[in-house]
Amino acid sequence: MASTIKCPKCGAEMNANSRMCPVCGRKRITGKDMAELFLLIILLFFGYLFIHSMRQTAKRMDKTIMEDSSCLFVSSGTLSAEYPEQEIKWIIS
Repeated sequence: MASTIKCPKCGAEMNANSRMCPVCGRKRITGKDMAELFLLIILLFFGYLFIHSMRQTAKRMDKTIMEDSSCLFVSSGTLSAEYPEQEIKWIIS
């Protein structure tokens, strides 16, 4: 005979190997479920760190380009309200 446990929600007897209570339908959290949740949290954390470090690197590169004296700003036209989407180019010599 298979071992049984009580459902924490309704108190009904259920098979220890089942993932769900047959009476109320409450899901059991197993060790595998906890491991998957832990892995998901770790992946999200490292994904955030990666994106954050890439943004910081981009900010440092932008700052270096802006502070470099050999960098020239060239506009393809004059600033005008008629052409707000003018082309802007950076020339690094």
